[in-house]
Amino acid sequence: LKDKGFSQEVVEEDWKHRRLYIAKPSTDPQEDLEPLSVDGSVFDVEWAPSGDRLALAVAPTPLTDDGYMSKRVVVSDAQSGQILARISNSGKLGEISWSPDGRHIAMVSGVDINDPAAASLLVAPAAGGSPRNLFAGDEADVSHIAWLPSNRLLLVSDRGVWSHLHSVSPDGSNRKQLLDGNNGPAITSLSVSGDGGQAAFVASTPEHPAEVFLFDVGQNDARRLTNSNPWLDEMELARQEVVEFKARDGLELEGILIRPLNEVAGQKYPLILYVHGGPESHHKNGWLTSYSGLGQMAAARGMAVFHTNYRGSTGRGVDFAKLSQADPAGKEFDDLVDAVDHLISTGLVDRDKVACTGGSYGAVSYT
Repeated sequence: LKDKGFSQEVVEEDWKHRRLYIAKPSTDPQEDLEPLSVDGSVFDVEWAPSGDRLALAVAPTPLTDDGYMSKRVVVSDAQSGQILARISNSGKLGEISWSPDGRHIAMVSGVDINDPAAASLLVAPAAGGSPRNLFAGDEADVSHIAWLPSNRLLLVSDRGVWSHLHSVSPDGSNRKQLLDGNNGPAITSLSVSGDGGQAAFVASTPEHPAEVFLFDVGQNDARRLTNSNPWLDEMELARQEVVEFKARDGLELEGILIRPLNEVAGQKYPLILYVHGGPESHHKNGWLTSYSGLGQMAAARGMAVFHTNYRGSTGRGVDFAKLSQADPAGKEFDDLVDAVDHLISTGLVDRDKVACTGGSYGAVSYT
């Protein structure tokens, strides 16, 4: 084949398993370590609070497809690697975490093999078995989890374009909303202090990119700690707002509009439609200007920018995320057209000056 000019590299042809190694901080870096004997490829590991067990995310191979779809949670002995328990999660897998008492394992996971996103909160006994979906049927997605010392879960849930903080017991009872995220920061991480009294998270708002926030769990109050871009305080930013509209089949949708800077009432403006990738992702009402997001840069040049969470996006539960399946560039594409038509109908957009941009699946959607 090489003699015939075939020089392509075949990706993942000579794969090797991802192995798990355990070392002490004092281990000599030149010492050869032996991997723990675990069948399959280990993608993630979490120590049990007792230190004698491990929760592992294991897939049959290290290949990309298995890494996306076939990771399963097992509990192993930390010394021998012997599998002590298996948890029957299915589909995509995100974060995994032990409860402080070591009795439960929580995970952010898909609910089945056809669920496009790891966005449901599942909790299973550490002894193994089927996990319980604590947010079953909820039109929201779970993105980050952390345990409180009281063996309650603290979690970030995305409901549409907003981020909220909740706490819940491992059996799904006593669920409480601790931080109402409507008009609040868009959260992208979560970490709890040792005593459980405070949580830190990274979040952005329409006025600034990602910063660190501190949340007092007992007082249900969040405050911003850092200011990484103080020069932004002196900048005039275009107004950003959440827009709700209906698709042609009646489905209620929403998007985020950045209006032209120094907008003049009654004037029509060019529009840039930004289409997110995935489609298993969604726009939050946070900072939307980046290397690939025109955001405030386009608004400062007299253009409107609209970010649409079309059907198939995350943030609205499993059923909504599945709406675009088996229909690529079908009704989801219509949603994009309907979004543009809605903005034209408001009088803001010049129908003869509409452009599209996006990345990955978003770029394919409108080509």
